[in-house]
Amino acid sequence: MKILLKKLFVTSFFLTSSVIYGNNFPNKQVNMIIHAGAGGTSDTIARAVGAKLQEQLGVPVISQNKTGGSGAVAMQFVKNARPDGYTIMYMPVEIAMLNPLGVSKVKPDDFTMLAQANMAPASLTIRKDDKRFGTIEEFINYAKANPKKLKVGTAGTGSTWTYAAKELANKYNLEFIYVPYDGGAPATMALLGKEVDFITNTPNEFVSNLDQLNVLGLMEAHPEFPEMKTFKEQGYNIEFSAWGGFAAPKNISPEVKKVLEDNLKEVINAPEIKNLLSQRKIVWEYKDSKDFTNFTNEQYEAFEKLIKENK
Repeated sequence: MKILLKKLFVTSFFLTSSVIYGNNFPNKQVNMIIHAGAGGTSDTIARAVGAKLQEQLGVPVISQNKTGGSGAVAMQFVKNARPDGYTIMYMPVEIAMLNPLGVSKVKPDDFTMLAQANMAPASLTIRKDDKRFGTIEEFINYAKANPKKLKVGTAGTGSTWTYAAKELANKYNLEFIYVPYDGGAPATMALLGKEVDFITNTPNEFVSNLDQLNVLGLMEAHPEFPEMKTFKEQGYNIEFSAWGGFAAPKNISPEVKKVLEDNLKEVINAPEIKNLLSQRKIVWEYKDSKDFTNFTNEQYEAFEKLIKENK
């Protein structure tokens, strides 16, 4: 009798596990965790992908904003979530930065990377009425001749765009004064108000003010702004961008991972998602789970090196 009950228990356990973790996935609500506040680039992409993913999966996909700690709050929440596929998140570039910065212990290998969806090249942008420099060469020469005179408006201490400016400084032995603001939009307003001399934000964050700004160079190509030349096109070997994608807790089953990866591939490649990103001047860029995993690990190593050099 005991042996029979034990067999029944084991069978029941594995049947239940297969329903929760794979063979019948999904059969209930999926939660989409978003590290940033409502209305921004990350929130827009995550909610659009979530709505389309809901159609694909046939179950509700509910977006939840969990802000704080430059993304650390959301990442820790998802890291600790049950690895059954019912909790996923929009994974931003900050996953490669928070641990080296000492903000959080989370690392890329704490998660299952499912797919990349977008990227955002950094820029070197000044006001059009600033006649001190009209090219990258003139900017670098001026900065070298005037160390710690130029102020750069950043999206906050430790932000992606702060390190875009630091990468520029390291590459060409320049010294700037870093002025943190609460996001890319306030940094743009500070530039327009002549509080700072330049910004390194991505163009979609200041597209409504382009008539007053001069993009001296992009740190990677932006298909929505083909008229803007990259640093490389102008003879300067520097690349820097932010990016985002989707991830789940570590150790989800191969079956669940395949369902999520396959459906996210369809969603991210759907015309309506591509059109939305184009309308918002956001660069669409898809990578599958394997490539996104390798990419985030490479980015972690790169940011770890860059952050150590700037401590």
